[in-house]
Amino acid sequence: MALGNFQINFAAMGDTVGTAKQQAQQITSLLEEMHSKIQAQREHWTGSAADEFQSTYEWCHQQAQVLPQALDAASQTLSTINEGTSTTESGNAQRFAQR
Repeated sequence: MALGNFQINFAAMGDTVGTAKQQAQQITSLLEEMHSKIQAQREHWTGSAADEFQSTYEWCHQQAQVLPQALDAASQTLSTINEGTSTTESGNAQRFAQR
């Protein structure tokens, strides 16, 4: 759809959000894989370094969990914009066709 000199490609926006969701899921999987590998060695790992690792891992994991939620919200926003713009364009086309 063209708006003056601008062109909006909602399908491409949706694809980008989908790709970002996949990457967020990969990040979460990699964090879990890293954690399980280190947990296997952690029984021999004590002290502040072990505690700091656990704290850092938990923070990274929390951040990785927030990303998909933010991307879902972005996807819903793009869908709403697409529906609203399509409805407006359709209404305008009908109005101009009647003249």
